[in-house]
Amino acid sequence: SLAGKDPKSISPEMDGISFAPLIRGKDQINHRNHILYEYHWEWNFPATPTCLAIRTNRYKYIYYHGIWDRNGFYDLENDPHERHNLIQIPQYKKKIETLRNQLFNELQLSNGLNMPIRPPKGDQFYDRKIK
Repeated sequence: SLAGKDPKSISPEMDGISFAPLIRGKDQINHRNHILYEYHWEWNFPATPTCLAIRTNRYKYIYYHGIWDRNGFYDLENDPHERHNLIQIPQYKKKIETLRNQLFNELQLSNGLNMPIRPPKGDQFYDRKIK
C-alpha cells in the first residue's frame, strides 16, 4: 500500500482501498465513484462549522451541521468553481436527497458518525416555515 503497510495487517475498521495500482497505471476493479469528506468543528476555528460532504465526478453535496449554515449542492460539470449553489432548485431535489442519504448511510456503516451529529431533518434556518 502507499502508506507502506502490509494490506493484511490493516484493521478491517480502516475505511479505504489502496490506489497504488492506479498510480502504477493498472486498472482497479473496486475503484470508488465518489469520496466522503468530514470536517469537525475545532475550538481554535470557531467560525468554521462541522461539515460532511460527498463528491462524485459530477456532483457535490455538502451538509453543514448547524441551523445557520446553508447546505451546498453543486453541478461540477457545469459549475466547476462552485459558484452557484443549487440546494434549493426543485429539479435537483431527488439527486440531493439521494446523495444526502448515501452520505449518512455510508457514515453510519463506517462508524463515521461517532461524533454526535444529527442526520438532517429539514431543520436548518432556511428550511423553516414562518407561521
